[in-house]
Amino acid sequence: MSRGGLGGGLRAERAFKVVFLFVVVAAALLALEVLGPRSAGAVGNIEELQDHEPDRDFRTGSVDATAAQRNAASGLDATVRWNRFGTPQSLINHDGFLASNVQGSDAKDAARTFLADNAAVFGLSAGYLSDADRLAFVNDTRMGGPEDESDAHAVFFRQKFGELAAVKDGSVVVGLAGTADGGWDVAYVSSSLSKDTGLAGDAGSPALTAKEAWLTAARAVGEGVTPADIEGASADRLKDGEGLRSDFTELQVDGLSQEQQVRLTAVPTPEGGVRPAYEAILLADKGDEAEAFTSFVDANSGKVLFRANNVQQLADETGLEYAQAEAPAVPEPPASQPFQGTFTATSCSEDPQNGPFAVAEGTGQVAVTANATNPANDIVLQLVYNGVVVAEGDVITTPESILYEPPGGVPAGDYFVRVCSFQNQEPLPPNTYTGFFLANAAADTPDGVPYPPEWDYFFSNPPVGQNVASYPSTDNRNVGCWNTPAYGDAPPAGCDLDVGNDASKAPWDVNTKANNAPTFTTIGNNARAAESWYGPYNPGPTGFRPTSETREYEYPYTNAWYESTNPQDPGQGCSPTELATPGEGNDISSAVTSLFASHNRMHDWSYNLGFTERAYNLQDNNFGLTQPDRENDPEIGDVQAGAVNGGAPSYLGRDNANQITFNDGIAPITNMYLWQPIAGAFYAPCVDGDYDMSVIAHEYGHAIQNRMVAGPDEGLSGLQARSMGESWSDLTAIEYLYEYGYEPGGGANRYAVGPYVTGDKQSGIRNYGMNVSPLNYSNIEYDPNGVTSPHADGEIWSAANFDIRQLLMNKYESRYPSAPGTNLQKQCADGVRFTVQCPGNQRWAEIFHSAFLLQPSAVSFLDARDAYLAADKLRFGSVNQTNQKELWLAFARNGMGEGARSEGTDDRDPTPSFASPLENNAEITFRPVAPNGAEIRNFEVFVGRYEARSTPVADGLSSTSLTRTSTFAPGTYEFFVRAPGYGLLRTKATFAAGQTATRTIQMQTNWASSARGARPTGTSDGTGGEGGASASRLIDETEATNWRADGPVRGKQVTVNLVGGSHLVDRVQVSALLRPREEGDKFGDTDTQSRFSALRQFQVLTCTASAANKYCSDPGQGFTGVYTSPKTSETGPASAGTPRPTAPDLQLADFDVRDTNATHVQLRVIANQCTGTPGYQGDPDADPANNSDCSTQSPEAEIVRAAELQVFDK
Repeated sequence: MSRGGLGGGLRAERAFKVVFLFVVVAAALLALEVLGPRSAGAVGNIEELQDHEPDRDFRTGSVDATAAQRNAASGLDATVRWNRFGTPQSLINHDGFLASNVQGSDAKDAARTFLADNAAVFGLSAGYLSDADRLAFVNDTRMGGPEDESDAHAVFFRQKFGELAAVKDGSVVVGLAGTADGGWDVAYVSSSLSKDTGLAGDAGSPALTAKEAWLTAARAVGEGVTPADIEGASADRLKDGEGLRSDFTELQVDGLSQEQQVRLTAVPTPEGGVRPAYEAILLADKGDEAEAFTSFVDANSGKVLFRANNVQQLADETGLEYAQAEAPAVPEPPASQPFQGTFTATSCSEDPQNGPFAVAEGTGQVAVTANATNPANDIVLQLVYNGVVVAEGDVITTPESILYEPPGGVPAGDYFVRVCSFQNQEPLPPNTYTGFFLANAAADTPDGVPYPPEWDYFFSNPPVGQNVASYPSTDNRNVGCWNTPAYGDAPPAGCDLDVGNDASKAPWDVNTKANNAPTFTTIGNNARAAESWYGPYNPGPTGFRPTSETREYEYPYTNAWYESTNPQDPGQGCSPTELATPGEGNDISSAVTSLFASHNRMHDWSYNLGFTERAYNLQDNNFGLTQPDRENDPEIGDVQAGAVNGGAPSYLGRDNANQITFNDGIAPITNMYLWQPIAGAFYAPCVDGDYDMSVIAHEYGHAIQNRMVAGPDEGLSGLQARSMGESWSDLTAIEYLYEYGYEPGGGANRYAVGPYVTGDKQSGIRNYGMNVSPLNYSNIEYDPNGVTSPHADGEIWSAANFDIRQLLMNKYESRYPSAPGTNLQKQCADGVRFTVQCPGNQRWAEIFHSAFLLQPSAVSFLDARDAYLAADKLRFGSVNQTNQKELWLAFARNGMGEGARSEGTDDRDPTPSFASPLENNAEITFRPVAPNGAEIRNFEVFVGRYEARSTPVADGLSSTSLTRTSTFAPGTYEFFVRAPGYGLLRTKATFAAGQTATRTIQMQTNWASSARGARPTGTSDGTGGEGGASASRLIDETEATNWRADGPVRGKQVTVNLVGGSHLVDRVQVSALLRPREEGDKFGDTDTQSRFSALRQFQVLTCTASAANKYCSDPGQGFTGVYTSPKTSETGPASAGTPRPTAPDLQLADFDVRDTNATHVQLRVIANQCTGTPGYQGDPDADPANNSDCSTQSPEAEIVRAAELQVFDK
């Protein structure tokens, strides 16, 4: 099969064989139990309320690449960005390959050959790069789904220093494609290699012990632990099903419920050489708050070199007791009889190897499952009774299974099991197997089908209401069944979807490490889910999981959290009375089931995109495809996390979701929370996040990216890297839902994440739905509430990816239609079709998942761009279906074009470029002119809708390197033009290929401009009192600064002397955009600026100075109202609604006022967002401990801020 998987339309599939002598063939029966600590990786949030400490790199300095290295890179015709160690961060030849026809017996050998041949680029010797003891091979991951037969590989190497391996940095990935016979093409290299090849400290006798290093790391993040708190330690052990790695020392620490882990590694530093350092993993119990860190502590000095925050939130940051009750008992599973042995090419011609197994009278079914030790071996099962084969099982995958349930029951007697090699093929070593034989009494289920297992869950989400006060309680769940061909093409009665597939290899509720027996609950190989009412790490006091003896996981859904009432509170929803009875309250059984099923669906979908065992996925059993300590890590789902102790007053168990991802082999955790309105923070409906698939898929996306990027131990780190992580999680969610045709309903935008839980049907938890986003790479830090959070900047990456996706859908539309939820989309999502025979959206998803494998931990937007371009070449190059032109066009239109520059992942001010190397770009000269036609020389042009903290693409300033001219790929662009004295102006233009033009931009005079001499002459008290000092910022023609006034906000005002006599006032522009926190603000506004303090409703008044009121300084005389803004509107600050104001709501808006002549204009506050937004008033829920009324419960009711007042005569 050639690269990209061209071949027949559908994947070749061997026919399922079913021999009927009262026989039914069924899929395998498997399951798992996994507890576990968690290690290095990440977590993802939704909104500002719960953002935590960012990653911290305490290593200082940098090493430059040498002239020899730069010359060697030039010899490859490569675009290279250098890392802080002086080696290539990203290496690509945009016009072709870095090298072609590289020889090697496999991808690993060819990758090492390339590195050795180009040692000069890395500043290392060929001998060093060829030495497997110093540059150790870690993994060769084939790109694409398991059935794509791709010849594209990502080969991962790691530096070793004696016995110590580098875990943080010190790695290199080579992306290449080809074969041993045809040679290999190298498309991409990323690295964090150190040019130091020896340790700079004593690793044999480090000054610190493992315990001391862990204590150092814990204390550095505020944990008050002492040596006496460490109760025990164990090392060099492997605990199946507990998510613990055998190369770590496990610590039991008093006060921390989870095991802590630590190991000795090597960490490169730019200035101090390569240091022996302990990797210390802390999972801290903060009651209702999730905290998890991975720190690297110098083994000799005790200094923390690097610390990663492993919690990724869905949102940015925003104690009740219940009666203890017994949870329902897990049913005792039927007794299974294990067997094991060897098989040969002729096993089925021999006497039965396994048995006899006695079957008693009254038996309804016999289940047989066997698992080949080597998953490459294809086995067939035969069930023998009285010397006759009564059932045969062959479902292609291992494990294989039989479900024998003839009408009238199973005849009593002795049964035997044969394990055969498919078509008498000679098995590969080891040719061993394990299995079990299970006889069950007939189950009397509602639809008469004891098999397959069934899960009743929300495919997308419960119904969305017209607004947060009108959510229906209709149960729109569907039943997914693990079906097999025995039931024909359609699922059995009562099933809406057949979820059986090759990616899981067994039903979701089976334990493959316990004789392949069902668990009869929400425990399986891919996931485990349980109630977690008391915190974000463990099941609640009862450890409740719903159980089913018939494996029908179907429980009532009543929308309990939304519909709940409380005799102590007149409201509706969010009542703590729902949390009084564990195992029964708050629809807990349906919630656990829904999260469990959703996690399994994400496992199976992502598996077909390449998130497999070899790519560090989440499974308890890796079926022999990896080292044993790389398994034991299914997704741990904490349901309704912190429900009891995470409400008022901390709210750390509300309005969020997060994912904690650690090293491969350590179980990750996801927390789904309840949602609730919170005063001056977030106004969500009373709903359960366990039901919103867009949120669940978002969090699972964090696990995908943090496992696939930078090998098995690092994940994403850094500002731009984690911003893209939030974006990739959003993209993962919308793509999964799109491919299967699942919609949020209620008129909600299918490209928004979280419309159900937030009540915002168009943008969800973000500022924009990604399908309407105006953002680009020049807008980094555009959202003042997001400058310390990755969520807002992640929307920039989402906008670019959505454009790529759309271009590819258009490109392949005629042959592979891209409508959502079609059979074609579902076949591609299920891995039944090769990617090259799928719509464009599926090809895009393939590209970005394959690109994960090529990227370094500290990846920038531009590094990721190049990884996309390389992944496209590798996956689709040999079948001549590359998409380089479309990728470049989308990246260019979003500011990541050919000339874009970035100083690395933490660069907050990168240089955008809107030019594509594969387009005939337009050359546009900007010419702003004054009302009299004169050219304006002092101006800046920004692409998009934001000026504050954005990077201009053209200007007329002599102090910068920019000119009036900029280059654009063909397309339509929005611009924001700033010129002192002329205010801010929005405009839009479409540029054709090859166009060379001067764009004249007509500006208008801003009479309220400090650049023209306008000045504030009075504020709230008429003399420059409260807020008076900062009033000058209201007229400085930039949204990067703002005015603040304290106290009751109604009536606060700024009066501006327009200077130069009386002027016609025809329209005004007002902005309520905020700015980031400034500790040294000269006017004393050093607080974090809350969205709820922003201006919402206002009046514009005018005055003409007179002898009696010479300077219009008396607000009670001479002022006439010319405009009152509406309480609510479609645009401007009054457009904000639930769940909170966003940056688009607050930015500059235009208002037409009644024409009047005036010498002074006054902006007078009616309300800020807190006091004036209808959805933030009152206390609608039934939680006595929570009053969400913003006007009376939030300090933001006493603060108002506004960024700009601009006054024009036309």
